[in-house]
Amino acid sequence: MSDPGGAASETAKAFGDPFGTLAGLVAGFVPEGPLRTLALVIEGLCVALAPFIYKYYLGVLAQGSQPEGSLERQDYDSLRRGLAGENLAARLYTKWLTKFLGWIERFFGDVDMADRTLFPSDGFRPKAEIRLTGIRPRVLC
Repeated sequence: MSDPGGAASETAKAFGDPFGTLAGLVAGFVPEGPLRTLALVIEGLCVALAPFIYKYYLGVLAQGSQPEGSLERQDYDSLRRGLAGENLAARLYTKWLTKFLGWIERFFGDVDMADRTLFPSDGFRPKAEIRLTGIRPRVLC
């Protein structure tokens, strides 16, 4: 006989400890043994370091309000130059986004239809006038 409250208690446990649940899911893909231990250690380090990385970048972005050329603003400017330049992340993002949007176009049959638009440059004009002369309104009593 199965426990009807078992699924609910598992869900409550997952919401109560989201990081433990995530660690269990990630470690579930690795066979038991030293490799699973290594995967859990790496995941734990990532979770432990994430707040410090977040705080660092938040501080760097806050330095953008400092005057141009100031010592505080130099980190912000170098971060902007790195993100705006040709870096690996930008190239991969552009490549993958282009592939994905191309797939979307093929899926919906919109290939080579980029020149069509709902709102032409000369404004929206209906092709024919709508005539309502032969229609009499009905009154419902």
